[in-house]
Amino acid sequence: MKITKSQLKQIIKEELGKVMEGGDHWGKTDLEGGPEVDIRHAIKMLKQVDHLTGEVAKKVTQMLEKRGVQAAEQAIQMLEAEEDTTGQFYHVINRLYEALEKKSDDASHDKATLEAAAALGLDPSDYPAPGALEAAIEQRM
Repeated sequence: MKITKSQLKQIIKEELGKVMEGGDHWGKTDLEGGPEVDIRHAIKMLKQVDHLTGEVAKKVTQMLEKRGVQAAEQAIQMLEAEEDTTGQFYHVINRLYEALEKKSDDASHDKATLEAAAALGLDPSDYPAPGALEAAIEQRM
């Protein structure tokens, strides 16, 4: 099959558009947000390969769906213990590490900041970027 130069340009343009809009294969542009975003993304990746990876992907998916980020460490251990025949567990494990890192960042707010956020009705998990919660508190005061 031959492709003309204009057809090739059109294909490239369409594919670039998909990537720029966040329509890439794994949703890699969806890296912002709290640890819940990473957990949802890890679940999505596991569901896409669970037919190739057997029972472990199903068990880990169920565990993450029930317990969220609290299950991340156990999920990582289970996935690391398995042979990664598809290469996808590696990506899931990385995403779970991201969730754990964000969770520890959420916990890093001092007591006074958390009390001020609660008094103003702000949820710290809505402000994952460093300094974002503090900036939101300042705006509301």
